[in-house]
Amino acid sequence: MEVQSELPQEIHNLIQKKDKRIEELKMQLGALEDENTKIIDNFQASTEVLLNRIKELEEVSLGARPQTANILNRIRKSYINIIENGKFDHIKEEPQEDVKELERCANCGEMIIASKMAFHTVTCYRKTVRCKVCGESIQRSIKSQHLNLWRSIQKITNAIEKDDEEELTMILDHGVKVDYKNEEGKSLLHLCAEYNSKSCLYFLISRGANTELTNTEGSTPLIVAIEAGNNKVATSLIELGANIEIK
Repeated sequence: MEVQSELPQEIHNLIQKKDKRIEELKMQLGALEDENTKIIDNFQASTEVLLNRIKELEEVSLGARPQTANILNRIRKSYINIIENGKFDHIKEEPQEDVKELERCANCGEMIIASKMAFHTVTCYRKTVRCKVCGESIQRSIKSQHLNLWRSIQKITNAIEKDDEEELTMILDHGVKVDYKNEEGKSLLHLCAEYNSKSCLYFLISRGANTELTNTEGSTPLIVAIEAGNNKVATSLIELGANIEIK
């Protein structure tokens, strides 16, 4: 009889434990739903930022194009479908009479099949970057190699030796200082004096190059030009204010 009297209390305690557990699970479920909402909001916001950036970069380089707007809209529809239905539908090229079979990527410049442009555009902007100076599309992982190539003493010397002002402009715009010196202490003006490069000389001075820098032998660009017999460069240096007094 004692067992029968205690049984209802045991059942009551069990029900209370289950109710408590149910409340705990509801709280956990609510927390997970809040976290899921934040993840979706972050995904949507970051995707919008990426798509808008792609649009801005293309407008700067090639101008706005209807094809790109269509592609970006299809990407938006795709990720909205992920959010609403929880599944991913591959982006398909919608038939359009005015869209060519191949399109040029605004970032890397490659011709891409129109139906694959949406996927290519997203991955391309993530993995590659277009150099603002020379316009070359390069992998982000080797960006430093690209800069080092333009800043190499061999490239600098070749440009000055050919008196290629345009090439030298690109080199400086890639980060080489106008008063850069090589391991022999030769500045860019010293190289101009040595190779009789008058156009590069004028360009460097217009960019603020110092005519009084000395090499390891203590010679200024004017002295180097005179010793090399490059009278035109020597005359130009004097006309541009180089000190004619030998120290």
